[in-house]
Amino acid sequence: MYFELTEEEQILKQTLFEMTHEMTDQGVDARGAWQTYREIGLAAVALDEQRGGAGMSLNSLGIACQVIAEINPGWSVAMAMHNLAVLKAEKAGEGDAGLFKSMASGETLGTVALVGADGDPQCLDWTSFEGPVVLVSPTGDLLQSLDELDELGQAHQSMGLDDFAVRGVNESFQPAVAASESDATWDAIWASVLIGFARGAFKTMVAYSEERSQFGRPLSKFQAVQWMLADSSTELDAAALLTSRALATPGDARSAAAAAYYSGKICLAITDRAIQVHGGYGFTLEYRPQLFWRAARQITSGVLGLSFRRHESLLATGKN
Repeated sequence: MYFELTEEEQILKQTLFEMTHEMTDQGVDARGAWQTYREIGLAAVALDEQRGGAGMSLNSLGIACQVIAEINPGWSVAMAMHNLAVLKAEKAGEGDAGLFKSMASGETLGTVALVGADGDPQCLDWTSFEGPVVLVSPTGDLLQSLDELDELGQAHQSMGLDDFAVRGVNESFQPAVAASESDATWDAIWASVLIGFARGAFKTMVAYSEERSQFGRPLSKFQAVQWMLADSSTELDAAALLTSRALATPGDARSAAAAAYYSGKICLAITDRAIQVHGGYGFTLEYRPQLFWRAARQITSGVLGLSFRRHESLLATGKN
């Protein structure tokens, strides 16, 4: 199976890449970035135009999340979480609700209750957004503003995602992501986000290995570093192919699980290598590897609940 981007998808990818880089270079904050994204229809990328969405494909949503993730992890997480909340609510028949329409336009942000690392239901709250944030239940049939929920626990800052806080959620929102019909969509989109993190880290690794010299030659000329670069490049290609297949076959739970499982594994490995190549500089805020390293660990083991155990169980069946 060969995956080639359509002309529309190529334009979206290039436009988002240039736009996100420009906003980052200009110091635009998270709220300003979201305002820009929603103005070009990214608040509901894969939602039908009749429902107020952009009417693009699931693959377009994956491209958007992936491109943004390699530049600004936090913005990509907001894009993925919000769009998944919109799709989940629309599938549950909430498309005519006023709050849903506000989500589809991006005037309010959507988030979903998930299983946290400790097994308790949690959600992400975008703290830098001054407008309302809507919580969508795992089944998609409940839309309610976070501000109106007394059951939310005290917020604590997320480890690796700037502009976000993690909140506890009442048991009535008990997440059931592993048993939901949206598993395939969920996994395919988060695989895209993880690939973006990994590619962002890989680019920092390549650039630094070429500019940093030891013993009179660039780090990229040392075999140990070349091994890391070669492994990372190959793994990125493999993850991208798995994710393209998952996005092209919505509803195929096994393909999506494979994409999320492998993308998570290589994301952790590549962000680790980026830190290693940078040495001590990799942990400092002046260099970007730490940004992707922190985000990768939050996604794979934190509040977003990408369960490797669930994926392993599904993939171990051997069914194609």
